[in-house]
Amino acid sequence: MQDKKTEINKGIDTSNIFDDFSQDSSLIEEVDKLKKENNKDKFYYLSKTAHVLQTIFWILFFILIILFSYIYIQNNKNISDSNLLDPLCFVFIWDIKNDDTFCSSISSLNTKYKTRLENAQQMQIKGILGILEKLYEVENFTKTKEIIFLSDKSNNKLKVLEILEKFDNIKNQFNAVDKQKIQCNWISIDANTSTISMSCSAYSAWYERWFKWFDASDDNFIKWTSISIASSFLNFITKKADVFTIIDRQKVFKSESILWEKTDFTNKTSFNLKLKYNLK
Repeated sequence: MQDKKTEINKGIDTSNIFDDFSQDSSLIEEVDKLKKENNKDKFYYLSKTAHVLQTIFWILFFILIILFSYIYIQNNKNISDSNLLDPLCFVFIWDIKNDDTFCSSISSLNTKYKTRLENAQQMQIKGILGILEKLYEVENFTKTKEIIFLSDKSNNKLKVLEILEKFDNIKNQFNAVDKQKIQCNWISIDANTSTISMSCSAYSAWYERWFKWFDASDDNFIKWTSISIASSFLNFITKKADVFTIIDRQKVFKSESILWEKTDFTNKTSFNLKLKYNLK
């Protein structure tokens, strides 16, 4: 009986059935993975969430530090011309003009430019007050009896230089090529009657044949002498010069030879001229 049991026990395989599984590495990894997934509970996910929130917190913390530092620097009026901020100056003042050597905060630049503006305004006010003071003095001076008297006399006084200039312009317009053909002297001006009197001479040369006669059409040429030039000049004043009116126009002329005189002309006609100055 004993021998029979021994034989039965010998027929039974006593080896570990998991030994074959332990020799397969992929199977082991799969088992470990299943074990880890089974071990994942709510505490695992809370740990992951806490890690993410911690990372976000530190990011926000550094952002707030940078932001508050930026605000502090911008609001600090004592940060002026700082070489430490200069490398990042474009971040603080952007495109604002900075006259300092190095960077300054916005608050510092604001204070500086306000001070400059106030100083400029004070200087302008002082300048304006000085001008107004002088203007007031001049205005009071012009209202004195003496100045009013002189001003009234000056306004009513005939402007001699203006009259002579306008008469000279008329002579130049009459003959711009040879202004010596008409020469006037012994000029006198009567301020009461606004008249101008003078002695004039018209000159001509024998080799000059034709001369323009100033009439209404302005296209008439005549064969001329010094008498023709004198008469044409008077006609020019009548037709073209509105500022003057001829008084007692001379009607009789004579020509005389001036060959003995040192001049380019050969004949001369003398005539008296009296004009009324038409005030405007």
